[in-house]
Amino acid sequence: MLKSYNLSARVNLLSSFLMLIEDIKEQIRYTCIDTETLLKNYTNCERYSQLCFLPELQTLCQKGRWNLKNIKSAVVAAPFARPEDTETFASFFEGLGKSDLQGQLTHCNLYISILNRALENARKESSEKGRLFCLLGLFSGLAVALLLI
Repeated sequence: MLKSYNLSARVNLLSSFLMLIEDIKEQIRYTCIDTETLLKNYTNCERYSQLCFLPELQTLCQKGRWNLKNIKSAVVAAPFARPEDTETFASFFEGLGKSDLQGQLTHCNLYISILNRALENARKESSEKGRLFCLLGLFSGLAVALLLI
């Protein structure tokens, strides 16, 4: 059951991150604000509460410690994320604010497409393996109950 929950929680995490990137893209397009202000806008947003690494990223940005090593150490805290997910999160944030407006929009579009594929695979894995893990838990419980009888 726990494995099944982890799979669906990963789907939710990737969905939240995808929504965040889409929102960031719109903010960049219409306001041209800096990275620190962008992160501040989303840090306390209820919609992104699952992305627990946002406050740490905002702190890194404020203190001028915005580099890939520090970003990776912050996003590792994301629950239910796989190593490839945290790598994607870190590389997205590392490239944020490093080019002109058109470059930033292209950067966001790239990560939107990467996350769409990852989300599709996570949903597929969750639906396939999630049922399997639930059934394994059910049958394990039945086997134990039969052994006790």
